[in-house]
Amino acid sequence: MTNKIDTCHQNNNKSFTNPYEEHQACGYGYKVVCHGDRSYSKPVKIYRRRNVAKNFIENIDREAESCKEIIKKTF
Repeated sequence: MTNKIDTCHQNNNKSFTNPYEEHQACGYGYKVVCHGDRSYSKPVKIYRRRNVAKNFIENIDREAESCKEIIKKTF
């Protein structure tokens, strides 16, 4: 999602980028895939609500912990 933003005025004496929109996260999706044993693969996870970045980090941390536990049991 993008939101319009106010910017400074262009300076033709210097290199200039004219930012006009700010990107704001509004959702995410990911899929856990295990190539060694597909029984550990999980369905696509899609999230479209508030606190997108916080929720994404929390979910990825949980997925990482789950992967660590599976590796500990397997090896």
